[in-house]
Amino acid sequence: MTNFISRYRSLLTAAFFFAIAAFLYLPFATHAGYFDDDWFAMYAAKVAGPKIFHEFYILESRPGREWVVAPLYWLFRGTPFYYALSAYVFRALGAFTMLWLLRLIWPHHRKETFLAALLFLAYPGYLSQPTPVDFQSYLIGIWFAFLSLALTMKGLLAATRIQQIVFGAAAVLSGWFYLSQIEYYIGFEAVRLILVIVVFWRTNDKWQQKVLNAFKSWLPYAMIPGAFLMWRLFFFEVTRKATDVGLQLGQLTASPVQTSLIWLFSFIKDVASVTLLAWTVPLAQLAFNLNLPNSLNALGLSLAILVLFFCFFPVLDQNHADEKTSLYNFGTEALWLGFAWIIFGLLPVVMGNRHFTFLEYSRYGLVSAGGAVIFLVAVIGRFSGQSFQRVVIALLLISATLTHYGNAVRFATQMDNIRSFWWQVSWRVPQFKRGATIVANYPLAGIRESTFVWGPANQIYYPFRIKPDVIVPGIAAILLDEDSVMKIMNQDRQYMDSYYAVEAFPNPRHITILTQPTARSCVQVIDGDAPEYSRYEDPLFVLVGSHSEAEQILTEEPPPDVPETLFGPEPDHGWCYYYEKAALARQRGDWDEVLRLADEAADKDLKPIDLIEWMPFLQAYALTGRTDELIAVSRRIQSDEYVARQVCQKLTALQTNADVQNVIASQFCVFPK
Repeated sequence: MTNFISRYRSLLTAAFFFAIAAFLYLPFATHAGYFDDDWFAMYAAKVAGPKIFHEFYILESRPGREWVVAPLYWLFRGTPFYYALSAYVFRALGAFTMLWLLRLIWPHHRKETFLAALLFLAYPGYLSQPTPVDFQSYLIGIWFAFLSLALTMKGLLAATRIQQIVFGAAAVLSGWFYLSQIEYYIGFEAVRLILVIVVFWRTNDKWQQKVLNAFKSWLPYAMIPGAFLMWRLFFFEVTRKATDVGLQLGQLTASPVQTSLIWLFSFIKDVASVTLLAWTVPLAQLAFNLNLPNSLNALGLSLAILVLFFCFFPVLDQNHADEKTSLYNFGTEALWLGFAWIIFGLLPVVMGNRHFTFLEYSRYGLVSAGGAVIFLVAVIGRFSGQSFQRVVIALLLISATLTHYGNAVRFATQMDNIRSFWWQVSWRVPQFKRGATIVANYPLAGIRESTFVWGPANQIYYPFRIKPDVIVPGIAAILLDEDSVMKIMNQDRQYMDSYYAVEAFPNPRHITILTQPTARSCVQVIDGDAPEYSRYEDPLFVLVGSHSEAEQILTEEPPPDVPETLFGPEPDHGWCYYYEKAALARQRGDWDEVLRLADEAADKDLKPIDLIEWMPFLQAYALTGRTDELIAVSRRIQSDEYVARQVCQKLTALQTNADVQNVIASQFCVFPK
């Protein structure tokens, strides 16, 4: 058994890393879906082909991302589940490659380097893993950054000149590749120089000679950041402000004192967040809010990871017998290297006026995470007693597992809500007029860009190219905020909302509101001529509700073909199905169909949580004289005066007989004075 482990140690270690990564990142892989910028990018690729990524990432000044995203789109055909699997693979490869790098630096400290790579794999400060498409480049960039650094170490340790040249050239090429993915990864180049200094600092030369020799050995690798910066600063025309180096650094020259202080405080906060808070703050934000079943599942996964770790860690990665006679002090080197890695990993982020935050911008700490785990392992090594060290390691792994599980639940819940939202829209809306403008409200998933709305809408209703020379989605959207409220209220003209190579044309004069006030509500189309509002509705939507045009819905078109790869299989026909179909039938004026749906829902004992959803059925009961049903529902309606007043007003306005009007007056229009 010992010989088998020795012979296949690397293979078994890789299998261990992939197994741990599976526990951490695959429990909700089947829930994977498009998030945020995925929607617009994948819609553009669907209608224009993967060649469109070239235009996107040239504009973003990250041209290498095309070499990642385009092949993956060709391979996966836009299926989110496959992207979740590839993200898992790239995350594991990155950690395993980091292990190779650390073993080249500290070959006699197998346990310490193994632990550092494992903690990087489990690092809970990076929370964008479930975003399947857009963040592939971040993970591949990290993998190639570690690969480039490892190849540099191989070149320094190579026995022949040919080997030095081959490894050096491979390091340079992989260095350019990872920088082409994300520009602020350039902090890895400072890490490269520090690693070279670490190697030469172990020699017996004087410190001046050590520094000189290290600089000479590093000099060929200076072409990685040098060529990149020359291209970026002098030859490339940046169109995106967030990636414009001159614009970002221009803030320093415009307000040197203020900007320096902002950078300093941001830097201190980010260092603390990446190093320490990453193991506690996301845990509190994500894991402590899990329900009982998910909490038990997360604890079960934590236990499985601990069992794997403590069973296989001593066997797979025993330290060499000559560890104590090594010519270097791991604890000191790791402490200083880790700290410097954190510093230089964050500097480009802070100087680019970006800030590491939980939960949305955790990706800005990904470069420094490598240094943070090395620093952490060095600190753990200074604790006396193996039992105490094991307790600390166990707590870190439990924290990471609970955090990632809670994060996966958060993304899965939001994705399930988005899917449910658009399935309900498909039941309610057979087709939108071309050029329609949607204002939407997701109850759980935040809408920070209009693309988060028109992206899924066009995947369902206009999944084809409309104009041959430019990508124009058939449906536009407006993000509702104070500025857009004023545009709608003032009836501003249509404008172009350009997003990379996609040109949408939202029209504040003609909007259609799709709102789901809570996760337990159904999607409600607001008809500005006769608006109905849930008690839970966002006041901004109430403010502009009278401008919503239900006539943008083409009621006589056939139902849309909803792509199941993006939105999952059609949900069970619960209350919301009957409500959406009844609202559509009401818009058509087909009251018999509304009654049929009401009877079928009643047979299944289906009722709404959001009481405003009784409205189309109550109108049908009133118009057809079904007073018994009106009386039966009235008791529920009277429990919410806000809804009851709307019901009273709308039913009273109907053309009905005296008996029905008496029921309406006595059952729905009695309010406390």
